[in-house]
Amino acid sequence: MPDLNFDILFTLEILHRYYVDEACDDFIITPSQQTKEILNGYQMTWKQYGNRLYVGTRSETPDPANAPLKKESFIGLTEGLQLTFFMQSNNLSFYNFTNLQQTAQSQIFYFSNQVNNISNNKNFLSQPMALLNNANSYMPGDIAVAGDGQVYEAIKNPAGTNTNDPGSWRLVDNNRYVTALDLYTPLAGSAIEAEIKGKAVAGVIDIFHTSLLQPAYRLIDADKILVAPVYTIRFLNRSTRWKYFFQHISDKRILDTNNTYTFSQDAQNITSQEPIPLSEKPQAFQLRQVTNLMTGDTQPIVNVIPGASVRSVARGPDPDPFYYSEIYLNY
Repeated sequence: MPDLNFDILFTLEILHRYYVDEACDDFIITPSQQTKEILNGYQMTWKQYGNRLYVGTRSETPDPANAPLKKESFIGLTEGLQLTFFMQSNNLSFYNFTNLQQTAQSQIFYFSNQVNNISNNKNFLSQPMALLNNANSYMPGDIAVAGDGQVYEAIKNPAGTNTNDPGSWRLVDNNRYVTALDLYTPLAGSAIEAEIKGKAVAGVIDIFHTSLLQPAYRLIDADKILVAPVYTIRFLNRSTRWKYFFQHISDKRILDTNNTYTFSQDAQNITSQEPIPLSEKPQAFQLRQVTNLMTGDTQPIVNVIPGASVRSVARGPDPDPFYYSEIYLNY
């Protein structure tokens, strides 16, 4: 006799490099009305826990004695099955600390398992990122995949195309990130547009069951055994130039005790010379006071000063392409 149970059909995780543990629970994920009916008809369940959405299905083990780990969906999945989910943001500052260019108000994210975007052993639902192109001009914040398969972020204006130049490009990692390629405008008059109209929907996720999918993105294999794939959507944190303001600035200096970032000073503020990734993890910036104007000697007065707030991010005035974070300190 076959064993009946409930098992994972698929898992969706949302990650963000801003967070220390990378778990991004800034979205509430819910199925569309039609998908709710489909889930009920297939005896499926769905539940979100933090940054993860789990969709389960009633399953059976056809041969529990000889193959106890091989499980099938109790109700066979129809070829072409489509499950649609909506993403609603619950963090008003999300776009401040996320590396995304400004977009039209009508555009939202679109993610699907009808892609082939595997990297770092993860099945990304975002579109494949653009490859570094020597014919392109790159500005601060632009990201691209270089020939070594790694993602790099431009930090200079202009950045050129030599990712080996640490003054122009910063190595990110070998994950794949959400970009402008993942934005679209729902078709006017479509069922999706009608359902999300008037709602603060930030994105649409479509999960398909079809034999045409790449093997790693399928819900079941060729033998109809549940694969339980884990799908990933990953966002990159925005980098900004940090601009510190003080009551008395002439005798103040900022030192990065990790020797990663440097700062320049004018009559009004002290500003990082390169963009700094916004992160929950604090930076090791030390405030120092000049003790000898002739020699430039300094001594620490605050070992760790506050970092940038995600609520205070703004683009520089045209034609300045950098984003800035303003930090006011009472010193």
